[in-house]
Amino acid sequence: MNPPFEIHGTTTPEFAGVRAEFAAAMAEETHDAGAQLAVYHRGALVVDLAAGALRGDSLTGVFSIGKGAAHLVVALLVQDGVLALDRRVTDHWPEFAAHGKAELTLRQLLEHRAGLIGVTGGFSMDELADDRVIAERLARQRPFWRPGTGYGYHAFTIGALTGEVVRRATGRSIQEWFEARVRAPYGLDLHLGLPEDREHRFVPVRPMLPVNRQAPPPRPLETLLGVAFNANGPTATDLSEFANRRRTRALGQSSAGAVGNARGAAGMYAVALGAPGRPGLLAPETVARFARLATPGTDLVTEETDHFGLGFERPPAARYPGLGDTAFGHSGAAGSQAFADPATGIAYGYVRRRFPMPPGGGGAAENDRLVASVLDAVRAIRLPGHSQQAVQDAPEDVVEPVGGVGRVSGGEHRRQMGTVTGRHGVPQVRPPARRVLRPVVQLVTHQHRDRPVEHRESRQLPGRGRGMAGEDRHGVFQ
Repeated sequence: MNPPFEIHGTTTPEFAGVRAEFAAAMAEETHDAGAQLAVYHRGALVVDLAAGALRGDSLTGVFSIGKGAAHLVVALLVQDGVLALDRRVTDHWPEFAAHGKAELTLRQLLEHRAGLIGVTGGFSMDELADDRVIAERLARQRPFWRPGTGYGYHAFTIGALTGEVVRRATGRSIQEWFEARVRAPYGLDLHLGLPEDREHRFVPVRPMLPVNRQAPPPRPLETLLGVAFNANGPTATDLSEFANRRRTRALGQSSAGAVGNARGAAGMYAVALGAPGRPGLLAPETVARFARLATPGTDLVTEETDHFGLGFERPPAARYPGLGDTAFGHSGAAGSQAFADPATGIAYGYVRRRFPMPPGGGGAAENDRLVASVLDAVRAIRLPGHSQQAVQDAPEDVVEPVGGVGRVSGGEHRRQMGTVTGRHGVPQVRPPARRVLRPVVQLVTHQHRDRPVEHRESRQLPGRGRGMAGEDRHGVFQ
């Protein structure tokens, strides 16, 4: 029997059906439901929900959602002219040339065409947590297929490969770039390297329920799938154990070691897209370039079809009909999913604590119905500029205001970097002119019931937001 649980958080009226679908999905969980769902529409946070062991500001392992963060950095550096897609990897990283890899380009790395899905003998758990160690071993590794030909999912290695190019070209790691360009300026709860002072917010990942754990077929050690998931390592790689190790969280391994929540995942894609009248981090032509299908045909590792753009996954059309052709993002183990859809203006983030059954790519099965309910709400909105006002669905001591922002703490308002914040904390994206990182504060108290509308003028603040636990939690967007 499913234990009792509460749905926390709010939606705008137009997206109330998403709350009902989320509650229905959680009611079907057979044990300790714990999940989060956040959705931005055209820059406004319209869904912010959590259930069970995960509250809205809880952090947990989000695995390959970190690939989206890493490749957002690469897209920014390409957009800035710092990296060139068709330049050879060895121009930056000479040691990479061993075993026939000399002609491979950055574009081909991003397309998962390197054939470097793992190493002979596998990685130890300590090695697997460290992108620098992974990159050093991959430089010496003979590819598992001829580089530049077929493509296959580099589950644990893609971030280390592209990250080493970034480090050699710029002198800074992909983790440092993400912190400086994306996470810190917008106060996002998504980390490639979790500071120790935020460890108290981490909720451990749980494995698949024991009754189902024998159901998935084992990964044979020397198949491409087995190598990609480190089944050929010194010991079997338990993904929940991997995420729950402090070393993994501290180093922020960019393929599978990200820590965050649904707000942070959706928020990252919201700032990438921007909002009406405010450009996002990525120009439309950059989005089109990175989201366009780059890997037609079958993935040699997962056997999925038409899997990737440049770095980013393309949300599978069979599961998510209604998304545009330039939707881009990345799902994660334990069933998480995050993406942006420029066609509908949606930025979506879903995170769950326990590995689902059945496992597999593209997010846990409930994402199908959740995304469908979001798209139904978008289609029902007839006037794009209409108000999106929060609904308070339970007393404030039970249901957090959306975003947990707009409150007073220590006698000071928490800084809302570039948000428009309603009485119940509904933030709207205020993205910057491209490459301008100083936060902007604009607080608006929306009309609620019989209370009047009250506005406060925007003001510039020097420096970046701190993004500390409980502060600037997604005082996101300038």
